Amino acid sequence: MKTRRSTTTNSATLHVLWVTIEALSALFETAKYYLRVVLVWTWFMIASGISMTLLPFRWKDSSLSHTMAKILAWGALPILGCRTRIEGLDVALASQPCIYTPIHQSNLDMMTLGNLFPPRTVIIGKKQIRWVPLFGLFFVGAGNIMINRKDRKNSIAGLDQAAASVRARQVSVWIFPEGTRNHGAATLLPFKKGPFHLAIMAQVPIVPVVSQRLTTYIDKDKKRTYPKEIRVRVLEPISTIGLTVQDVDSLLLKVRTQMELAMQDPVFGFVD
Repeated sequence: MKTRRSTTTNSATLHVLWVTIEALSALFETAKYYLRVVLVWTWFMIASGISMTLLPFRWKDSSLSHTMAKILAWGALPILGCRTRIEGLDVALASQPCIYTPIHQSNLDMMTLGNLFPPRTVIIGKKQIRWVPLFGLFFVGAGNIMINRKDRKNSIAGLDQAAASVRARQVSVWIFPEGTRNHGAATLLPFKKGPFHLAIMAQVPIVPVVSQRLTTYIDKDKKRTYPKEIRVRVLEPISTIGLTVQDVDSLLLKVRTQMELAMQDPVFGFVD
């Protein structure tokens, strides 16, 4: 009887000990998540400050965003415990000038895609970006283009300006076709027509970019980070030579289909 009671007590003690260890482990992982997030955004502000020191010497330099992207990736990726593996970097460079259309999952895209972001490339972003401390001033100084997506007339004028820059300055444009963050969803959000209008107006190819699903290396809901190799793939360029505005819808569908097909590769984490 005493032996049975002793065994029961030991089992209860081990159970409590195990539950305590699991709770502490979960608490540690959550604390590690918040620490990494704070450090990443601290690095973002530092990198913005470093990049701003270059503004007086490289004002409106179309390769300045490339420099900042490299700085961001250099510091942020080790903090996350990640590294990037890029497939098709030669394709990205050989296709210039062009329109790059990467998946937009979160603000971390600036860091995780930093080692890919090519030189002589500008960004099209919302006008509100100019109000982001430090980064907003840098965004303007790096020759990037801001448009008012809520105002169709100004938005189209911005695309005309971007097309003129592509042709005259021989620069490429980095633009997210979804128009907003998808937060690591398993499927792409509906595409905006702007990038495809722009590519046709400038008569330059579109270069789609697919990258690792966000939730495979950082999960905001679970408050977890998963150090790993982040896969990035540059897909084959899609020509727009000879296309007109009547071809926007078919071009959009062609690019989307190519990206969705690439996302079926299990290495990206979009499918089980």
